Amino acid sequence: MWKETPIPMYLEFHMFNWTNAHLVAKDSGIKPAFVDLGPYVFYEHHIRDNVTFHDNDTITYLNKRLWHFEADKSNGTLEDVITILNPLVVIVANVIKDEHYLVKRAVNFFLEEKGESLFLHKNVRELLFDGYDDGLIDIALKLNISGFNLPFTKFGWFVDRNGSATYDGVFNMYSGGNDIRKLGLITRWNYEHETSYYPGECAVVNGSSGELWYAPHDDKEVAIFSPDMCSNVKLHRSGTFTLYGIEGNEYVGQDDVFDNGTKYESSKCYASGVRTGVKVENSTSAKRHIAEGVPQGPVISPLLHTLYATYISKLPTTKIAQYADDMAILHIVLLCSCCGISHCTSPEFIDAVFRQMET
Repeated sequence: MWKETPIPMYLEFHMFNWTNAHLVAKDSGIKPAFVDLGPYVFYEHHIRDNVTFHDNDTITYLNKRLWHFEADKSNGTLEDVITILNPLVVIVANVIKDEHYLVKRAVNFFLEEKGESLFLHKNVRELLFDGYDDGLIDIALKLNISGFNLPFTKFGWFVDRNGSATYDGVFNMYSGGNDIRKLGLITRWNYEHETSYYPGECAVVNGSSGELWYAPHDDKEVAIFSPDMCSNVKLHRSGTFTLYGIEGNEYVGQDDVFDNGTKYESSKCYASGVRTGVKVENSTSAKRHIAEGVPQGPVISPLLHTLYATYISKLPTTKIAQYADDMAILHIVLLCSCCGISHCTSPEFIDAVFRQMET
């Protein structure tokens, strides 16, 4: 039972379709508009593979994750075509963001010659697990460009992950044989007690695997180790609930998940190195800094559909639409602000976006 997830789990994807991309590409003063499509629901199953028991009360294993599309639970199909910001163009821009202006201009010219656009149209299947071919990937693989090492031959947000036992790395966790309170706690990841992604306490590998928990407890805070974040995610007890006649504690993520040390001292180490954190004040200047703290690469996971959900549901319909558009724009800004080329990445574009958000 502990080797495989004994209960059904589902992963929901919401895709933001950029409905006026052609207009924005021509005029940076136009506010990008988005439509939230989905959810596209996948059944998720975990299998602990290559399990090895050790004398020190720990277990080493690989974590194989499998996803299967659930059409009857989804609002849409995998063939739905979505218009998005071109992630590969953003990646290239991020790699050269500190280069000389002439280098940026040369790369921009190269991208235009290769027909790379600010946006692209792909179906959900390609964007998620299947991936799609791109000339930039082919060129990068052939030239073996320094600082641009690609671990994939196709691009997709979850490409090469479905069914892979090695993608998430090697885990070492306590079995709880000697101390039941350590059951399921991760002690090493890829044979190390610390990751190289963050300094200090933020680099320490700890937290639960997320599926195994020790005997009932009343801890105010628990942590789950996330290999995708190279760190753990803290959850706070919000109350109790009863399921199938069994009472349990409910833990939820709060605003400290993306804090940079401004509100929580323990989060300050997440703001070191390549990140400077995410500010949460309600101001335009704070919104400008929200892009600081994202990883090197165009990916961030916001709490859009969970945090503040009650507040959003009480807004008038027009305000909800405004909020959705602004949050989608923040996704664009998060992708664009670290870059230095193309229409999207110019300071004028970013300023125009924030001016629109203030209205």
